[in-house]
Amino acid sequence: MHAMNAVSSLGKSSSKYVETFSPYSMSQTQQTCPICHTSVPAFARYPRYLCMECASRAKSMDGRSLKFSNIDMTGGFIVEYADTGEPYDSHECYVDGIQCHADEGHFGGIVIQPVLESF
Repeated sequence: MHAMNAVSSLGKSSSKYVETFSPYSMSQTQQTCPICHTSVPAFARYPRYLCMECASRAKSMDGRSLKFSNIDMTGGFIVEYADTGEPYDSHECYVDGIQCHADEGHFGGIVIQPVLESF
C-alpha cells in the first residue's frame, strides 16, 4: 500500500468511528496535519499523523521517494525505494525536511508522524 493510500485509510474513517474513539468532544472531530496544517479527521491513537498529501512526499535521508505498504492483509510493515523497489530498512523518513517516523497502523495501513513535538 502506497503511503498516500495507507494514510487515506485513517483519513476516511467514518464519523461514528472518530466519535467513538476520539478523546475530543463531539464538536472536535478534526485535527490538523502537523506539517501543512490541513484539517484531517481526529484520530486519538495518532494525534499527529500526516495528511495524505504530506505522506505522499516521504523520502529517505538522501532524498529518494519511498513506498510504504503492509506485508499482507494481516498487516506488517515494508518500505521500498519508489524508483527501484529495493528494500529500505528503516522507519525514518523525511517530509519537507522534517524527520518523521512511519509504522504500521493499529488497524492496518501506514501512519507517518513527525519525530519532534514542535512540528
